[in-house]
Amino acid sequence: MVLRASCLDLGKKYTDRIFTYCSVFLAFYLIFFVFLMLSFFNVLPYELPGAVYVNGSFDVIIILGIILYMLKTGTQINDHFDIHKGVLLKLKRTLWDAYTNYNGVMERHYATNSSSKIYTEMLKTLKLKNCDQKQYLQEAVSLTDIIMQELDYDKETNPLKLMGLTCSNQLMTSIYTGVASAVFALSQLFYTKYSG
Repeated sequence: MVLRASCLDLGKKYTDRIFTYCSVFLAFYLIFFVFLMLSFFNVLPYELPGAVYVNGSFDVIIILGIILYMLKTGTQINDHFDIHKGVLLKLKRTLWDAYTNYNGVMERHYATNSSSKIYTEMLKTLKLKNCDQKQYLQEAVSLTDIIMQELDYDKETNPLKLMGLTCSNQLMTSIYTGVASAVFALSQLFYTKYSG
């Protein structure tokens, strides 16, 4: 968690500058694409050569694709809150099992997944004495709870934002829906223009 905070703060003014550039690019290329489409369908009284339409559309698709990929990567980074919380829950489960039945966990090899086996082996290497077992495991469970609470707090208050947008699956679903609607509308316009 500290590593994540350090990575987000490292070079913050440069990343803010990059996101400002990306916001300007996004606005410019969206306006440019709208201009191309309006002039192509004769809504605006501009006659542009066919090469301008092809090259301009290609340029817009590449730039918007890069920005979309950047947002998707940000969403994957924010999804790691849940991934890390899942890892901590597995650790807490193993620690709690050891707290309630230390000897049974140490003697039996009933762990079903590899992470539980790793945590069990970690406990074996510590070689805790009887008087230290309960205290150590109770402190470890409490520490795991604290870390999970901090993860939940960071997820709500400090998620990764790109261009002022919180990267999430809901945002990506909205963008994909908008892109699919725009492609469908443009395909209908092309069909009506060239079918008749």
